[in-house]
Amino acid sequence: MMAAEESYPELLFVCIFWLLHAIFSLTEYIMAFCYILSSKWRSVFSRDLEAVDIEAVKNISKLPKHIAFLVLENDILYDDVAKLVIWSLLVGINVISLYDVHGKMKRNQGKLLGAINKEYIKYLGMMEPFKLTWRPHDHHDNVMDKTDTVIVTRDGVMYPDKNGNGMSSSSANGHNGHQNGHHHNDHSIKQVSISLLSREDGKQDIVNAAKSLGRQLKQGSLKAQDINLNSLGSHLRTNAGLGKNESLADPCVLVRLGGLASNMDYPPWQLRLTEMYSIPSLRDVTPDKLIRVIRQFGRCEQRLGK
Repeated sequence: MMAAEESYPELLFVCIFWLLHAIFSLTEYIMAFCYILSSKWRSVFSRDLEAVDIEAVKNISKLPKHIAFLVLENDILYDDVAKLVIWSLLVGINVISLYDVHGKMKRNQGKLLGAINKEYIKYLGMMEPFKLTWRPHDHHDNVMDKTDTVIVTRDGVMYPDKNGNGMSSSSANGHNGHQNGHHHNDHSIKQVSISLLSREDGKQDIVNAAKSLGRQLKQGSLKAQDINLNSLGSHLRTNAGLGKNESLADPCVLVRLGGLASNMDYPPWQLRLTEMYSIPSLRDVTPDKLIRVIRQFGRCEQRLGK
């Protein structure tokens, strides 16, 4: 009888715990539903929802040189990712990293690049042609495993820069690099870099680089005093294909796209001095949300570890 009486408080505690858990979960679902509903409502009744306010950006004291977008949601909406890329280019950010933990964007590079091209065409007349350095960071079979350079013309046509001089070696869709009477070369065309990253480019990349340095040390081809930040960085796969003194630049801003407050194994080596912000969802993302993040970055005082 005494044992049964002692179990009552424990049973009551469990019931209260599950009741609170159910209330919290229900509240979270209701908030998510309301957010999606409000986004749909705004998209229906606001004609200028996707108009980028360039004037608002001009008043920002500093712009990030490199912005990274971390997709936390399982369903990747490539059209919305493409919008973020083009809006970033419109405001003057020319180095962009796109991350999803499972590498879905790496496996669907053609779909993503096509969505970026389709979004770019919407802004013809507002954007200059550019030279795109496409870094997939993927060494899997049957997947593009090297850095490719793509020329995006004023007319929205994309073609590979096979000669490295801003001209296609053969015509692409009837174009040969002379668009609207202009010849684009490396000195005049804007340089844009887009990197695709996933979990394998993070902690595991650092582990593999450390193992490689250890093997060289054991074989005698490397001295212990020569191991430093630069030598480790040069062995990271994310830096493969770059120049001798180049590396994947640290993003100034990391934007989480989703409800989790997590970096989902984003490469930690590149996040040492990064400012982090969140947008509740990738779905129905708007320029105002991106501008708000850029404005917050413009107001922050970066102490750079001091």
